[in-house]
Amino acid sequence: MELLANLTSTQRGKIAERHVATALMTQSGGRLSPFEPLSDDHGIDLVIMDKVTGRALPIQV
Repeated sequence: MELLANLTSTQRGKIAERHVATALMTQSGGRLSPFEPLSDDHGIDLVIMDKVTGRALPIQV
C-alpha cells in the first residue's frame, strides 16, 4: 500500500488507462483494439477500434 501512496495522480491515471485498455481487449476476445492518441488536446485517453466493423470510439478514462 505504501507504493500506491507514492504515485502521482498522473501515474495513477496512466495505470487506470492501461487497466481499461487491457480489460477491453480481454473481454472482447481481441475484437476491440485500444490505441493511445499521440496528443491529448481534446481529453481523449484512448481510441477503441472495433476490428469487425472498422468503427472507432474515443474515450476518456
